Amino acid sequence: MSAACLLMLGVVGLGADSPEAGSAEPRYDRAGPAEPAELVGPAGTAEPRGGTAPAAGTAVEGNFPPGPGLRYSFWVDTKSRVEKLDSELDFPRGHFDLVVPITSDPPPVPIRGNLTLPSTEGYFVTFGFMPVTNTVEMIPDGESEGTIEVKFGPPGDDEDEDILPLPRARTKLTLELFLELSDVRVDGKALDVGPNCRTADPLTIVIESTVYLQAQDPGQQPPATDTTSTFALPPLSGCGATEDLDPLLTGLISGPGNDLFTRLSIRCSPASDPTC
Repeated sequence: MSAACLLMLGVVGLGADSPEAGSAEPRYDRAGPAEPAELVGPAGTAEPRGGTAPAAGTAVEGNFPPGPGLRYSFWVDTKSRVEKLDSELDFPRGHFDLVVPITSDPPPVPIRGNLTLPSTEGYFVTFGFMPVTNTVEMIPDGESEGTIEVKFGPPGDDEDEDILPLPRARTKLTLELFLELSDVRVDGKALDVGPNCRTADPLTIVIESTVYLQAQDPGQQPPATDTTSTFALPPLSGCGATEDLDPLLTGLISGPGNDLFTRLSIRCSPASDPTC
């Protein structure tokens, strides 16, 4: 059986969670908007998933851009929903390390940063019995850019009224990421997509969020904040070691209306740890 036929049976799975075998129940109700799945505990908390805040006075390892400036690091807990597959992709905890230039310019000020996000194992079941697994990786296309504005006190006129009166960073980030597929298996049988199966162009994802820099009470973690972004998946390119799988994968996966649910919480900042 050719790779294309095998893939048509399997429908490459990008979902980290799927219905039980024999069930066709979708993960989301198409009659209404998709709701973000739980990321790391109750909303407004920063319960860790695979990492904890470093102890005070301990230098933080990260992937900070070179150059002078104030360094901030955010925990990134994220899930993605792929529209065409109606499935979820759950990434392990990552972090975003950024540098804020010291300037007298009025806020918001420009920032540069690097996203570190581990790869994840996707799992999907088709026709109630055909399991499909793969490895999915989001690869940054260089440094990410955006803006940041540090604020204090009660929420201003340009902020939501439920913002807590804590030191906080209003952040807008634009991420350019390639989505890469590897180790695809249909019913346990390898489907050779080659070493360079990825989107032809990077995904463009805009994340806007307020990240709290300090906790309300000593000994607690600063509150986390949730945000939802919508993005398009570009066509796939370079897929298939023995035959061209680009058109098939593009038809199955690529398109608009995909969601990214992100929970951001502070990992370190000059306000909490001068060694950041």
